[in-house]
Amino acid sequence: MESQNILCSNQPLLLSPDECEIIIFDVETTGLSNTDEIVQISAISLHESIFNSYIIPSVSMSKGASIVTGVSVIDGDLFLNEERLEASSAADAVNLFIQYIKTFEKQEILLAHNGNRFDTPRLLKLVKEVGKLDEFCEYVTGFADSLPIFRKVLLERTETALIYDAVHLFAMALHVLDTSQQIDVKPLSCDSTDTWDHGYSLINYMKNVEMTGLTGTIKFDNQGFRSDFTLEIMELNTKNGLEEIGSWNSSFGINFTRSFREVYTQMIDSLQNKSFIVTTILSAPYCMWKESSKRLAGNAQFEGYSIDLIHEISKILGFNYTIQLVPDGLYGSLNRETREWDGMIKELLDQKADLAIADLTITYDREQAVDFTMPFMNLVFQRKVPSNAALLLRQKVRNEPSSRLQPAKEYRRQPTTSPGKRHRRQPTTPSS
Repeated sequence: MESQNILCSNQPLLLSPDECEIIIFDVETTGLSNTDEIVQISAISLHESIFNSYIIPSVSMSKGASIVTGVSVIDGDLFLNEERLEASSAADAVNLFIQYIKTFEKQEILLAHNGNRFDTPRLLKLVKEVGKLDEFCEYVTGFADSLPIFRKVLLERTETALIYDAVHLFAMALHVLDTSQQIDVKPLSCDSTDTWDHGYSLINYMKNVEMTGLTGTIKFDNQGFRSDFTLEIMELNTKNGLEEIGSWNSSFGINFTRSFREVYTQMIDSLQNKSFIVTTILSAPYCMWKESSKRLAGNAQFEGYSIDLIHEISKILGFNYTIQLVPDGLYGSLNRETREWDGMIKELLDQKADLAIADLTITYDREQAVDFTMPFMNLVFQRKVPSNAALLLRQKVRNEPSSRLQPAKEYRRQPTTSPGKRHRRQPTTPSS
């Protein structure tokens, strides 16, 4: 492996796999600017030796970083969603990382995806700030970035296959031309207007020749454009890496080969360890402030049917979430004059939230703006007009499987007998 030792030398190093230990690392930060701080250092070797350490930052987490990582800073403590993390100072985290690196006997190469632009400079900055750069240099030979390697390998394979097919096609057309007529060879000058007598014939043969090459069927139309070729549609997922999910043909278009069950299963798998913002509204018994003698933060501040429901769904599907109350305290209505929404619908459309859960009636206007799941509760008023409540998704998605939730039983909170607690109002009918 060729690697640039950016710490101790400006000369390229040539190391064999037996001479170095590749350690894949990643850092999470409070934001994307150069002044943001690292909150997590994680690494894994090719032999699956794992390192992970959280750092208490001196600055607050940006909203975007919290959404992506699920990490937040509350009263000087680090939280991953609702769970408090054991975090250390920056100096202690760097010391632990160096101790981890010392366990390997070979020269270490630290590898990160997009490391040259993000992970590497931020890690080096932190190591230098805590005064451990010299000790770090003793064990780390250099850094590598997997992003350009990934791009180069794919590009080289594609270009090589296309060149091979082009040369093969030219040779076949020239052979057909040679068998059909006498080919005369004469010298030509690039500055002359003279042309090769068989040039147009060779081009026509190349258009008419059909063959199967490394890139599939090679065939051209009358204008010289490649036709009737097929492209594989690949998808990158965290479970199987690059996976073929269909094909595209210049004559018939897209053909997805996955079944509905496979698509649905992959959608469920794709939610694993993702972090979402869930918007809701205070409305007993669906969402209420939780009364406690202790100071509560994050999702622990709320209780109610909706809170319990989203919590159970997250456990089944394996995603993380942060509950946020809608700022204007409204469910969501369309202004007919301005054509703008307010309330939770606006939060979804503005992409300030990923999901909404509340006692929200499903109406025609709302269904045109956002996607609903199946209602989790159906009620009928005395005048026999049905009302319902459901989860909302952020945007309209056509022809995709949706989460199916069975109608829930009536939710009843246990009455409290603790002295000094105020009585809450009785559960109300879901409304908008």
